[in-house]
Amino acid sequence: VLGLRSLIDQGASLAVTTSRRTPRGLLEALRLIAAPPRHFLWDGSGPADRNPYLALLSQADAIVVTADSTNMIGEAAATGSPVLVFEPSGRHPKITRYLEGLAAYGAVRRFDGRLEDYAYHPLDNTPEIAARANAAYARHVAAVQRGRPER
Repeated sequence: VLGLRSLIDQGASLAVTTSRRTPRGLLEALRLIAAPPRHFLWDGSGPADRNPYLALLSQADAIVVTADSTNMIGEAAATGSPVLVFEPSGRHPKITRYLEGLAAYGAVRRFDGRLEDYAYHPLDNTPEIAARANAAYARHVAAVQRGRPER
């Protein structure tokens, strides 16, 4: 929260979203600093079809995300906007490797209480995933045609 306060002091406006796992104390602190009209907080209450998460990602000049949310980090890295990661202590080694890979790619940097402006090619694994799915389907069709479907 101190890092976010620092951003506010630097003139940034915040659009904050939380998850089901956000601790209540943190949510309350975020409510205090992300107050309208200058800031916005989505806490997950209300209809799911009103969730502004994708709109927030698409409009962000920079994204600050906690290291324990690998999904949010990956989704943020698909935007091409700077992704600044807050790294609480005690994270799993698998998350450390994930963050190191994204940092080596140039998509993420450690959040130190200030915004950074940098560029990288947005992550998009869709073509690779589609190619692998097509290849697996082609292998399956060939196996069925040979009378030996894969299990």
